[in-house]
Amino acid sequence: MANNPRHISDVLTEFMVRYGYTRQRWAGAVEEAWAEAAGPGLTSATRVGRLHRGVLEILVASSPLLQELTFQKTDLLHRLRRLLPDQPIQDLRFRLGRIG
Repeated sequence: MANNPRHISDVLTEFMVRYGYTRQRWAGAVEEAWAEAAGPGLTSATRVGRLHRGVLEILVASSPLLQELTFQKTDLLHRLRRLLPDQPIQDLRFRLGRIG
């Protein structure tokens, strides 16, 4: 039986995918980008949710803040796209949720 050696990059990629490292790293990058795009005032009352079909969900602590973010949506989306050019973020969806 012949032993077929594999390139180390293939092994590492498989390991990272299998154990969710790439997902964790992606989530951290998105959270950092959201913090920079939204600023400290908004970051403390929001939380990054999931990305589904190009729509990034942002959980928001209150209805008034949700409305304010809706007004700022276009600007926030442009900032996120600039900060994360390789991510497929096409839209933002704000929804009420528990923060912290």
